[in-house]
Formats: sequence, structure tokens, C-alpha cells
Amino acid sequence: MSGGWAVDCWLGRQTREHADVDIGLFRDSESAIFEFLPGWHLVGHDTPDATHDEPWDGRPLDFPAHIHARHPDWPELDLNFNERSSGDQWILSRDPDLSVGVAESIRPSAWGVPTATPEVLLWLKGKSEIRPRDEVDFQALLPHLDEIQRGWLAGTLSLLDRRHPWLSRLRA
Repeated sequence: MSGGWAVDCWLGRQTREHADVDIGLFRDSESAIFEFLPGWHLVGHDTPDATHDEPWDGRPLDFPAHIHARHPDWPELDLNFNERSSGDQWILSRDPDLSVGVAESIRPSAWGVPTATPEVLLWLKGKSEIRPRDEVDFQALLPHLDEIQRGWLAGTLSLLDRRHPWLSRLRA
């Protein structure tokens, strides 16, 4: 689990409204989507024009990629594909070069759902333009981060921008 619901998974309560359910997958799971979501309308997004609505035909998607999965009886899913190395490292970024061990970065949450750890989740939310919902999620998780998690997140975000807006609060 990733995205806003992942924050709620860690906190054990819903903190805000959500437009969809974000699920993180590794690229080697890409071809299994048809097997697990039969009858869903799947739209692959891996091009700059993310507004298209053509059904995904199973073609390999360029990284970074995600699939919007829609079904009339379920909430919309946003399937986010991630890369991992042969050594079972989750490649969070190629610029800067950053990876974490899969076993250390995905754990059962308060709700028992395998979820990106809070610091990794906030890295994913904070690595690009921070949307208002990302700021809400940061504020919700910040009091629950221990010193090691805060240090890791501050160190990795500072690789992106030494003036990242979350750094002062992580170091307080």
C-alpha cells in the first residue's frame, strides 16, 4: 500500500478523504494485473500525456509508470510500478541514486496491510512538487516518526533540495 490510505494504515484511522487507493507493485508483477483484475478498465500511464483513456493492452510500460484501474463496483485503484534490483533492493530513485531493502521498507501497518514504511512513504510524497494532500499526510505522520526515520527522511530529501520545505520540521 502506498499513497494517502497508507498514511491511514499506519495511523489506524482515516485522516482525510481519498480519491483512489494507491497500491505499490514491482515491475515484475506488471503482467499479472490481468489475472488479478479481470473485467477492470485498465489505463496505462507512462507518457507525458497522462490524460489518455485508452485501455492498457499489456504492453511493457516505460518507467516510471502507473495504471489506473476502474471497476463500477470498486473504488479506483492507482497501481504504481516500482523497480527493484536483483539483490532485493527497492530502487526509489535513480537521480539521486537511492535504494532501500524491500524487507526493511515494506511492513505490516496498524491495520495489518503490507505498507511502505512511514519514512519511505513520505519520501515518495516529498520527492516532487508537494501537493496540499502530501502536506496533510506529512503533518499526520511526523509526530509518529522516530529519530532514525526522521534522520533518514531528512538525509534523503536533502539530496533533492537542501531547502526542502520539510527539512526544518524533520530536524526540530
